[in-house]
Amino acid sequence: MKEVIDYTSIRYKYFSINNDTGNTIFLFIVLGTLIIVSFIIEEMMKRIFRQYVKNEESYVRAHKMFEKVMGTFIL
Repeated sequence: MKEVIDYTSIRYKYFSINNDTGNTIFLFIVLGTLIIVSFIIEEMMKRIFRQYVKNEESYVRAHKMFEKVMGTFIL
């Protein structure tokens, strides 16, 4: 009987969600969502820049500016 209790307490200790584990999982979900959304926005902006910016130099400058803005937003 003691083996069953030990196994149950070990399983509860390592697989139950307490505040720290829940907060960590929530943080990873939020960060993953932000990264995915930023990639989607970046691709949308690239297509818009290609469509409306005729000069290649202006496109590169606008894209670098957009990368800096998104990097600042994520940090």
